[in-house]
Amino acid sequence: MSDESNEDQPPSNPTPPDPPSAAPPPPPDQPGVPPPPDSGASPPPPEQAGAPPPPPQGDPYGGQPGAPGIAGAPYQPAPSSGENQQAIWALVLGILSICLCGLIAGIPALILGYLGRQRALELPDHKGEGMAVAGMILGGLSILLSIVAVIVLFSTDSVTYTYN
Repeated sequence: MSDESNEDQPPSNPTPPDPPSAAPPPPPDQPGVPPPPDSGASPPPPEQAGAPPPPPQGDPYGGQPGAPGIAGAPYQPAPSSGENQQAIWALVLGILSICLCGLIAGIPALILGYLGRQRALELPDHKGEGMAVAGMILGGLSILLSIVAVIVLFSTDSVTYTYN
């Protein structure tokens, strides 16, 4: 009987139960919950409901200081690349005037070619004199061809052929 009485009694050195602790930390993939602190660092302060988030530290996009779009920073224009935009447009419009548009693109090509050439001659860092001259030549040629085409179109008598 002594064996049976030992079975009813608890062991002499039981392991103590775990003390109740705070709720286990939530998994880190839940939104709005900070991850558990690493290496003993203090956790960030809890966010208050309705309060705006703290401002970001540094530029998250890696921009340069003083770039446009940052509050309080002055606007800084982009550095000049030395290209003469008027000369480029004169050349583009001159090519279009020969291929497609005639007078519609020829007159602006002539004007922009003249302005682009003047800019290229005045300022040494602006290049594009050759493009401006090419645009003027193509625009002028297109204007001339358009005028000749109009004259030829309206000066010819309408010829009617009759077959017997």
